[in-house]
Amino acid sequence: MLLVVSTIIISSKAQTNLTIDTAIKIEFPTISTNAYMLESSSNLSSWTPVWSKWEGGTGNVSTHFFDISDEKLFYRVDSTPRPSLVVSTIPANGSTNVDPATTNLVINFSDDITGGAWSSDLALGERPDWLRNPTWPDRKTCVREFVLESNTQYCVVLNREGLSAGFRSSEGIPMSTYVITFKTY
Repeated sequence: MLLVVSTIIISSKAQTNLTIDTAIKIEFPTISTNAYMLESSSNLSSWTPVWSKWEGGTGNVSTHFFDISDEKLFYRVDSTPRPSLVVSTIPANGSTNVDPATTNLVINFSDDITGGAWSSDLALGERPDWLRNPTWPDRKTCVREFVLESNTQYCVVLNREGLSAGFRSSEGIPMSTYVITFKTY
């Protein structure tokens, strides 16, 4: 993972346009799979979050200024990889009027994905009758063919906690558990 973070202490109000005496300037490239966090500490053993943000993945440099007149002596910047997310599903998650003739579950992810672990939660609904292994038209889209019955509540769980976390970003970060439910008419 490429991460470029530069931290500069500035003691001039004119340079930052802030009404404080001391500031910290952080510049980093925006990467869609990272969260950035500024933390402060007075003893290097207990850290307090000051700011965090998921960045959009434009690749442009993002610049932020922070007041550091809070009597803390130490500051650190950290970058944490973000797990990929489900952006949308067809049928839509939570749908209650799905045509039983629907033949595919389509899952669109926020980032490129590898692998996949499928399960179900019978408390939330039946598992669809899968016909084939999933196909991947592209690295952000997974399609799985199934047969549905009328008037049935279905549930599909991706990366169920305690099972293999097969859906991973291209960086190898497991996706969080995601539950898809829908009902046919």
